Amino acid sequence: MRLESLPTGVGTAGTMTLLAGRPEHLYTTHNYHNRRVITIMSGFHHFQTNGVSDPAPEKHLINETFQCFWHWPQCQDLHCNDFFYGYNLSRHLQEKHGIHGSDKDHVFCLWNSCYLELNKESLTRHVEEKHLKIVHPCGCGKEFSRRDTLNRHRREKQH
Repeated sequence: MRLESLPTGVGTAGTMTLLAGRPEHLYTTHNYHNRRVITIMSGFHHFQTNGVSDPAPEKHLINETFQCFWHWPQCQDLHCNDFFYGYNLSRHLQEKHGIHGSDKDHVFCLWNSCYLELNKESLTRHVEEKHLKIVHPCGCGKEFSRRDTLNRHRREKQH
């Protein structure tokens, strides 16, 4: 799904499809420089229909909905813009972006022009930590940027 700002009065049917079934308290509409802008709020993460997400908050949970900013290799100006749950990131990268192969294969992160080269096995962890800012909370109140660190903490503290 590609999201963008729509000029006032244009694309109303597409906008209504986008908003169908969403409670009104989860989105706002306003005009900005003669363009209709719809801000869609998903969990604690807010998305604007011009494809730019709000900078705050800096921490997110794995069960939130995110907008994909993976660049299409054919056109650097286009992002995927699909929505997915954080816990489905790996499947999204496999199904939509063809990230397959051995864990030791080298891949490039195309999230928002990152272009970091890393092993495929590290890609999901990298996107979660660096781009989505996902944290994994423990019942004791501590938060961890990586799930394996949370699991190690739970084993060591036995909680």
